[in-house]
Amino acid sequence: MLYKELLEILRDRLLYEPETGLFKYRYNYNVMKKGDIAGRINTNGHVQISINNKSYMAHNLAWLYMTGEYPISYIIDHIDRSYSNNTWSNLRKATNSLNQGNSKIRIDNKSGVKGVYYSKIKHCFIAQITINSKRTWLGYFNTIDEAKEAYEKAANKHFKEFANVN
Repeated sequence: MLYKELLEILRDRLLYEPETGLFKYRYNYNVMKKGDIAGRINTNGHVQISINNKSYMAHNLAWLYMTGEYPISYIIDHIDRSYSNNTWSNLRKATNSLNQGNSKIRIDNKSGVKGVYYSKIKHCFIAQITINSKRTWLGYFNTIDEAKEAYEKAANKHFKEFANVN
């Protein structure tokens, strides 16, 4: 389906509320009633909406709804990192690298500090950052605070307003 067609169907069936980030049905459609909230939260925490038996991420549909442009060559980033918060003020255009800069701390991180791990072999903390899918080593540090500071400095330099150090 062309994105122009998708936009027409989207605007015909659903109303996007920029202040709440919700999509609601404009009229009774299949089993849905006028005013019902469209979509469901998937296992990753993103809201998905089905249109003509195809699933779309709600943040991409919100971008399409508001700008007339479907994000193909870029990503829509959630500023607050809450994937179900699709309020217009929480969405912004990003590259994959910037989106990763705004990512949450990895679930397997044992240090509790983004970009930092403890090396049992070297007996020190190591800081590293990934930029454009390339891991960059930031150095060895005696304390976790020094390693954290190095990561934060690099993140702020490369990701600017997208930098998330938590």
